[in-house]
Amino acid sequence: MKSVVSKPDIIAHRGASGLAPENTLPAFHLAVALAAGGLELDVHLTRDGVLAIIHDTTLDRTTPLSGPVAEHTWAELQGVRAAGNRFDGRYPGARLVRLQDVIARFPPPTRFVIELKDGKPQLLVAETLEQINRHEVGGRTRLLSFSAEVCQEVRRQDREIELGILEGRDADALFQVAEATEAQWLHPHWKLVDPALISRAHDQGRRVNVWTVNDPGLARRMRDLGVEEITTDWPGRLRQAVEAR
Repeated sequence: MKSVVSKPDIIAHRGASGLAPENTLPAFHLAVALAAGGLELDVHLTRDGVLAIIHDTTLDRTTPLSGPVAEHTWAELQGVRAAGNRFDGRYPGARLVRLQDVIARFPPPTRFVIELKDGKPQLLVAETLEQINRHEVGGRTRLLSFSAEVCQEVRRQDREIELGILEGRDADALFQVAEATEAQWLHPHWKLVDPALISRAHDQGRRVNVWTVNDPGLARRMRDLGVEEITTDWPGRLRQAVEAR
């Protein structure tokens, strides 16, 4: 089976993170206002098992605190500024938030693309699925990870939820994990994407999301290759690029 998508959907990488602090409510609201098809976000478990939305394993880059996320309770992290040193203080209200705070806030048609980070895969997946089921957003949520172990754990706990495999270096590894987990989506870095990868994916009935593309010319090249989605820090800019001929 082979299909070519002339106008890929745009997924906002950590929200509209080119315009507002990544993985915060201002970035997510901006992404929706710019007509992003989905919100990509990252989750880590806190010490007390809460799903905090933050990309890094540690707090150092994006908050005033330091040390691993997993060593703090949510009570210690709640209300902490998450703007890092960017944006010249324009977003004083940008705070760390929980997964449940985001998925409860954005109604359909907004979709969620949730990257599960390493660390305690069984608990991480279980807590994520519990929030997804509680808020009844499974039909518009995709889970993904760089970790084969995490992806396998997703499939062990849920056979139906949409699953994506992240890979930045090895196309063969991407397909191997996808086949082992029956993943519907491939998420390669854009440097891995060529006609052969697209053809192989579509022949297997899988769809392709490419990351992280911020250049309009590159976005049009990915569109012309036939990717179904493009993940970007600049959803408005990339939406215009892929709609242009």
